[in-house]
Amino acid sequence: MVTESVGRAEFFESSVKSINSAKGVNRKTVTPKVIANWLINKKIDIKTVKPEALVEEIMKATTVE
Repeated sequence: MVTESVGRAEFFESSVKSINSAKGVNRKTVTPKVIANWLINKKIDIKTVKPEALVEEIMKATTVE
């Protein structure tokens, strides 16, 4: 779960906040729900991945060219 620890919850909050500061983010595809799904289903290691990098990775994975 996203809130299983304080660190994970803070990482989630930082990731959501970074949606607004990232360039070229499609806010319809990169949402708090999508971030939560990635954190849970892809088992993101919050010790090695920065919140901004997670948002960028999600953007790349969901961008349709």
